Amino acid sequence: MNSFYLLNLKNSNNLLKLILSPEFLNIKNEAKLMKKMPDNNRLSYRGLLVIEFVTIVIAFVAFSLVLNYNESFYMPDTILFNVFLIITEFGDILIYMLLISCFYYAYDKRIGKRLALCLLLSGYLIEFFKNIYQDPRPQNIETVDWDSYGFPSGHSSGSAAFYGYIGYSLKDKLKYSIIPILMSLIIMLIALSRVIIGVHDLQDIAGGLILGIGFLLAYIHLHPILNEKYVELDLTNRLLIALLVPTLLFIIGSLVFPFGDFAYVCGFLVGVSVGFILENEKVNYEPSEIDTKYRIINLVIGLVILSVLYYLIGELTELVNYFLFEFLMYSILGFVFGCVSPLIFTKINKTSKDIHRV
Repeated sequence: MNSFYLLNLKNSNNLLKLILSPEFLNIKNEAKLMKKMPDNNRLSYRGLLVIEFVTIVIAFVAFSLVLNYNESFYMPDTILFNVFLIITEFGDILIYMLLISCFYYAYDKRIGKRLALCLLLSGYLIEFFKNIYQDPRPQNIETVDWDSYGFPSGHSSGSAAFYGYIGYSLKDKLKYSIIPILMSLIIMLIALSRVIIGVHDLQDIAGGLILGIGFLLAYIHLHPILNEKYVELDLTNRLLIALLVPTLLFIIGSLVFPFGDFAYVCGFLVGVSVGFILENEKVNYEPSEIDTKYRIINLVIGLVILSVLYYLIGELTELVNYFLFEFLMYSILGFVFGCVSPLIFTKINKTSKDIHRV
């Protein structure tokens, strides 16, 4: 019997004793129990509920497809239609950027960084798959002027990755215990909204959910492994990787699919990747270490800067409709978000504290 087997047997026995203990049944002791459990066994009951919920919804979609209920979910000119028009906006890039800004500028910048990378990488993957399948959207008045493809649903896939990662990041915080379940509910409502407002078929949202959840699981598993090796590199090599990898993804996507929309995703990815590195090395902004008042001020300033730049870049890219220019503009936007805004915060906060001392 080798040492590896003995170690696993010991861990299994410890885990079994823990599960059979009376305190395991007491939900008030959940936080203590999570600390006792080995890291590789930290799949909480909330995580299981989320997985079960997602499985049920995907099964429901598949069952509806078999029974040919695809068209029956489209409900134009109804109150439900208008409600789901609002719900679908929670899968929009502006809402994503608002939430990422809240994490990065005002709560925990590490979660904000990982969330931004998760969103951008999943966005690239979605665009790639859309151009592979080139599946037309359902034919109705809602999609008459749309030139993007249907399968897989970008809102379904993006929300599964984005809100799923928020739920994962907060799943072990006892005061946020409802968050994972709430996030999974938002994911499902966004997915269903795409069918109800008529811009996707059921198979589009099923494919989107599967792609998004698959990406999320891969990201959760691989990010810590790759990041551990990445942070051991010197500054120059990290900056080179931050510049070259998104640029290479942009070149590959643009060459394989010349009409694909890869410029803004890869451009922003370059900007934030470089910005995050320089912010960590030179600025070291820590929202968790400052007063709530300054967090709110910083968030407002950051959102104003981001909104103004986003609007200006949108206008400029309309005038100069060239994919390399778009790539460059969104690189600047990403860098300002990741590094310049935190630098401004630290200067303002320092000046405010100096004034109060006087």
